[in-house]
Amino acid sequence: MQFTPEKRIERLLHLHAEGSATPADTDELYGYYLDSRYAGIVEALIDARWDQSSFEMLLTGQESEALYRRISRRLSRRQRWWTGRWVAAASVMLVLGLGGWLFWPGAGKKQRITLPVITDVAPPAASNAVLFSDNGSKQLLKSNEALVEASTVRQRGAFNTVFNPRGSQPIAVVLADGTRLWLNAESSVKYPLEFAVSERRVQVSGEAYFEVAHEEGKPFVVEIGSARVRVLGTHFNINTFDNKTKVTLLQGMVQVSNLKDSGLIMPGQSAVITERLNIAVSDTVSAVAWKSHLFNFKETPLNEILQEIGRWYDVEVVYEGRVPEVTLSGTINRNINASKVLEMLHLSSGLGFEIRDRHIIVKQNP
Repeated sequence: MQFTPEKRIERLLHLHAEGSATPADTDELYGYYLDSRYAGIVEALIDARWDQSSFEMLLTGQESEALYRRISRRLSRRQRWWTGRWVAAASVMLVLGLGGWLFWPGAGKKQRITLPVITDVAPPAASNAVLFSDNGSKQLLKSNEALVEASTVRQRGAFNTVFNPRGSQPIAVVLADGTRLWLNAESSVKYPLEFAVSERRVQVSGEAYFEVAHEEGKPFVVEIGSARVRVLGTHFNINTFDNKTKVTLLQGMVQVSNLKDSGLIMPGQSAVITERLNIAVSDTVSAVAWKSHLFNFKETPLNEILQEIGRWYDVEVVYEGRVPEVTLSGTINRNINASKVLEMLHLSSGLGFEIRDRHIIVKQNP
């Protein structure tokens, strides 16, 4: 009997329903779902086995909306889900480990699988980045700091987008002109397969580190919303988290601008772009520590520290009471379990931290 992809997907779903799927099984199923040839098969199989009434009984409207936001963020899908597809997509992500319930018919009886309570979170072992092409195809990039070569087929006007989700190792991208960039977790870059004649232009969200290849008379422009970074050849870091854009220069010289202001920054300086433009001396080591697998904080507010930790481990941060007004400094290896990082924060701040089902609970009085 021929073992078709449909039968393999059905087998993978059975393994998840039984609670016996390995990480490799999960990666394989996720890969099928990201492949446009098989995504419909995955959704159809789950649609046929998903008990929608039980789903609605288990989750309130608010919980369903929260789950929707988590799924949208994980897949980086911006389009609106149709109701039936939303249920199917929800079940896909539930079996891939976001947490929840899966109902599967067997021997005339529904089996209810309860995921275990999570009390610690390991660091990401690899990149989980996804390459989206203009033609609608998707490719899962599963490797440690994988290198994505620009397409060898040059097509004017065509773009690729690489999205690196929360809970993912950095990924390196090589553009058509030889420029190298690294994407942090929860970050993306959109770039053309062939640059224009007069300039090289890309779009970034999240955090990225650039090593721009020099091309005389052909500036490199990074768009971040309404802000622009314009260079000829240089090394710099862009961070768009925390409702602001921060450009930190390590080598060369760049021009930064928004709708109102424009200015030049030199090595060792950073420009913080909000409605205004503020240029000041900056700690370059701290700015690019993520690229060396380190957390490096210098008098950083606790809420910003925990947001970065949340992106790295793919966890949500919940405060019991008000957000503590605490600033901390220190360096921590990123490639350790979240509990160890929080233990160091506890020793420095005196606050209590608890991991509960992919949430970090911050307590005022431990």
